[in-house]
Amino acid sequence: MTDERRRFNRIAFDTNATLSGDKLTVECHLHDISLQGVLLSLARPCKVEVGKSYHLHIPLDEHEHIIDMELELKNVRGDQLGLRCKHIDLDSITHLRRLVELNLGETELLERDFAHLVDAHEQ
Repeated sequence: MTDERRRFNRIAFDTNATLSGDKLTVECHLHDISLQGVLLSLARPCKVEVGKSYHLHIPLDEHEHIIDMELELKNVRGDQLGLRCKHIDLDSITHLRRLVELNLGETELLERDFAHLVDAHEQ
Protein backbone atom coordinates (compact mmCIF):
# COMPACT_ATOMS: atom_id res chain seq x y z
CA MET A 1 0.00 0.00 0.00
CA THR A 2 1.36 3.40 -0.90
CA ASP A 3 1.78 6.17 1.65
CA GLU A 4 -0.96 8.18 -0.08
CA ARG A 5 -3.53 5.42 0.52
CA ARG A 6 -2.44 4.71 4.09
CA ARG A 7 -5.04 6.00 6.53
CA PHE A 8 -3.48 4.75 9.77
CA ASN A 9 -0.38 6.07 11.45
CA ARG A 10 2.30 3.43 11.71
CA ILE A 11 4.76 3.40 14.54
CA ALA A 12 8.12 1.72 14.51
CA PHE A 13 7.93 -1.23 16.88
CA ASP A 14 11.09 -3.26 16.97
CA THR A 15 10.19 -6.52 18.74
CA ASN A 16 9.86 -10.25 18.27
CA ALA A 17 6.54 -12.05 17.93
CA THR A 18 5.07 -15.38 16.82
CA LEU A 19 3.06 -15.84 13.63
CA SER A 20 0.90 -18.92 13.30
CA GLY A 21 -1.54 -20.29 10.80
CA ASP A 22 -2.52 -23.48 9.06
CA LYS A 23 0.33 -25.89 9.97
CA LEU A 24 2.67 -22.94 10.59
CA THR A 25 4.25 -21.48 13.69
CA VAL A 26 7.26 -19.24 13.15
CA GLU A 27 9.10 -16.57 15.06
CA CYS A 28 9.05 -13.20 13.37
CA HIS A 29 10.37 -9.70 13.81
CA LEU A 30 7.89 -6.84 13.93
CA HIS A 31 8.99 -3.66 12.14
CA ASP A 32 5.96 -1.47 12.60
CA ILE A 33 2.39 -1.61 13.80
CA SER A 34 -0.81 0.41 13.45
CA LEU A 35 -4.42 -0.01 14.49
CA GLN A 36 -4.99 -1.61 11.09
CA GLY A 37 -2.06 -4.01 10.75
CA VAL A 38 1.61 -4.85 10.93
CA LEU A 39 4.77 -5.09 8.86
CA LEU A 40 7.04 -7.97 9.81
CA SER A 41 9.69 -10.36 8.58
CA LEU A 42 9.93 -14.06 9.33
CA ALA A 43 12.90 -15.55 11.20
CA ARG A 44 13.11 -18.31 8.59
CA PRO A 45 11.64 -18.83 5.13
CA CYS A 46 8.13 -20.27 5.27
CA LYS A 47 5.33 -20.77 2.81
CA VAL A 48 2.73 -18.06 3.34
CA GLU A 49 -0.14 -17.11 1.05
CA VAL A 50 -1.64 -13.73 0.28
CA GLY A 51 -5.28 -13.70 1.34
CA LYS A 52 -4.83 -16.33 4.06
CA SER A 53 -5.51 -15.67 7.74
CA TYR A 54 -2.79 -15.80 10.38
CA HIS A 55 -2.59 -15.21 14.11
CA LEU A 56 0.05 -12.91 15.61
CA HIS A 57 1.09 -13.09 19.27
CA ILE A 58 3.12 -10.07 20.45
CA PRO A 59 4.47 -10.22 24.01
CA LEU A 60 4.85 -6.72 25.40
CA ASP A 61 6.66 -7.37 28.65
CA GLU A 62 7.48 -9.94 31.29
CA HIS A 63 4.16 -9.23 33.03
CA GLU A 64 2.23 -11.21 30.42
CA HIS A 65 0.78 -8.19 28.63
CA ILE A 66 0.23 -9.28 25.05
CA ILE A 67 -1.36 -8.21 21.81
CA ASP A 68 -3.09 -10.99 19.91
CA MET A 69 -4.41 -10.27 16.44
CA GLU A 70 -6.03 -12.24 13.67
CA LEU A 71 -4.58 -10.94 10.41
CA GLU A 72 -4.87 -11.39 6.68
CA LEU A 73 -1.70 -11.43 4.58
CA LYS A 74 -2.07 -8.58 2.11
CA ASN A 75 1.36 -8.43 0.47
CA VAL A 76 4.86 -9.86 0.40
CA ARG A 77 7.79 -7.64 -0.56
CA GLY A 78 11.10 -9.42 -0.36
CA ASP A 79 11.35 -10.77 3.16
CA GLN A 80 8.70 -8.41 4.55
CA LEU A 81 5.03 -9.29 5.03
CA GLY A 82 2.24 -6.75 5.25
CA LEU A 83 -0.76 -8.03 7.21
CA ARG A 84 -4.11 -6.36 7.85
CA CYS A 85 -5.96 -6.81 11.14
CA LYS A 86 -9.20 -8.79 10.82
CA HIS A 87 -9.94 -9.21 14.53
CA ILE A 88 -8.47 -8.09 17.83
CA ASP A 89 -9.85 -8.69 21.34
CA LEU A 90 -10.64 -5.92 23.82
CA ASP A 91 -7.52 -6.40 25.99
CA SER A 92 -5.26 -6.43 22.93
CA ILE A 93 -6.81 -3.31 21.38
CA THR A 94 -6.43 -1.55 24.73
CA HIS A 95 -2.70 -2.39 24.80
CA LEU A 96 -2.31 -1.45 21.14
CA ARG A 97 -4.13 1.84 21.60
CA ARG A 98 -1.84 2.76 24.51
CA LEU A 99 1.25 1.77 22.52
CA VAL A 100 0.20 3.87 19.54
CA GLU A 101 -0.79 6.79 21.76
CA LEU A 102 2.55 6.82 23.56
CA ASN A 103 4.50 6.68 20.31
CA LEU A 104 2.45 9.17 18.32
CA GLY A 105 2.57 11.75 21.08
CA GLU A 106 -0.62 13.37 19.76
CA THR A 107 -4.04 12.25 20.95
CA GLU A 108 -5.66 13.87 17.89
CA LEU A 109 -3.78 11.51 15.54
CA LEU A 110 -4.88 8.52 17.57
CA GLU A 111 -8.51 9.66 17.58
CA ARG A 112 -8.36 10.14 13.80
CA ASP A 113 -7.00 6.59 13.43
CA PHE A 114 -9.86 5.22 15.54
CA ALA A 115 -12.37 7.12 13.40
CA HIS A 116 -10.83 5.55 10.28
CA LEU A 117 -10.98 2.13 11.94
CA VAL A 118 -14.68 2.52 12.72
CA ASP A 119 -15.37 3.75 9.16
CA ALA A 120 -13.49 0.79 7.67
CA HIS A 121 -15.51 -1.73 9.69
CA GLU A 122 -18.85 -0.11 8.86
CA GLN A 123 -18.27 -0.49 5.10
